[in-house]
Amino acid sequence: MTTPPPYWLPLRLSATAQTLQLSWLFTQQHRFTEPFFDDSIAVCKRLFAENKATNKPLTGIEVLLQPTPIPAAKTSVIVHHVSRCGSTLIAQLMALYEQMIVLSEVPVLDDVLQLMPEQKKPVYFNAALQWLSQCRIGTEQQVLVKADAWQLFQHEHIKKCCPDAAYVLLYRHPYEVWQSHQKSRGMHMVPGMLPANALPAPAHDLPPGDLDGYCAHVLEHYFRSMYQLAVDHPQYLLLNYAQGPMALTLQTAQHAGIALSETLLAQMQTRSQFHAKRPGEAFAEKMNHQSIPESVATAMAYYHQLEALRLQQSVAGK
Repeated sequence: MTTPPPYWLPLRLSATAQTLQLSWLFTQQHRFTEPFFDDSIAVCKRLFAENKATNKPLTGIEVLLQPTPIPAAKTSVIVHHVSRCGSTLIAQLMALYEQMIVLSEVPVLDDVLQLMPEQKKPVYFNAALQWLSQCRIGTEQQVLVKADAWQLFQHEHIKKCCPDAAYVLLYRHPYEVWQSHQKSRGMHMVPGMLPANALPAPAHDLPPGDLDGYCAHVLEHYFRSMYQLAVDHPQYLLLNYAQGPMALTLQTAQHAGIALSETLLAQMQTRSQFHAKRPGEAFAEKMNHQSIPESVATAMAYYHQLEALRLQQSVAGK
C-alpha cells in the first residue's frame, strides 16, 4: 500500500534498524465511541476482514504527509489531564455528539511523540491527526483529542499543531488519584513501563518496588507541569474532577464554543451515571481523605495553587 484508500487510518508506528514503519487499520464508518482508542481498534479488528494479520499493510511514515482521501474535521478541543480525573467520561459524553470525532489516547499519536526527532514531531503529529480526523461518516465537524497523561510534557509540540484548539487542563485531588492507582496501576505509574523521553520525571532515590512512592513522584511532576502550563497560558480552562461529570463536560463544550441540544444533554446525564471505562456498570467510588501520606505533599501544594487559579477563572468568567 503506497497511498492508503478511504477508511484506512494510521494504527501504530514502529522502529526498525533502518526506518520507521507505519501499520494501518481499516475502520469503515465505525464511530469511535469506546472509552479508549485501543478499544476502538479491537472492535474494528473484530468487525472488518481487512484487518486480518495476513492483510495488514505497512508503509513508511512519509505516507502521512500525503493528502487524506477524505477531508478532515478541525480539532476543537484538547484535554490534558493527570489521570483518573474524569477525562475518559468527558470523552464518552462528548462522543454522544454525532458531529464530534473523539480520539481518546490514540497510540499512534503517542508513537509519533516518542519516536520522531524533536524538530519533526509537530509536522508528523499534525499529519497523523489529520488522517485520524477524516469525516468518514459525513456529519463530523469537530474533533476532541484526549491526550495521554504523560503528553503534558509534549504540550509545546501539540500546541504547534493545534494553535487554535481550546485547551482543557483537568485534575483531581492528588490523594484520590494516588488511591485510584493503588487499586489498579496505570502503566505510567510503574517504573520503566514508559521510555524516559515519554515520562521525563526527575531522578529519585526510591527503593525498588516502592510503587506508591513512585506514583507520588510522578503525580508531583504532573501537577508541577500542569500548574506551569496554567500560569503560562491563562486562557486554558482549568477543571477539577470534584465539579462533577456534567459540569466538566458543559464547561468543556462552552470553552470550545460547542452548542449542546437538550436531547443530547439528557443523554449525557444518563451516561454520566455509569462507569467511564465500563459503560454498563453504575459508578461508585469511595475515597479516604484521612492520613494523606507525606509523599503526596508537594503534589498537594501544586493542587492548591491550581485551585486558586481555577477560582480566579470562575470569578472572572461571571
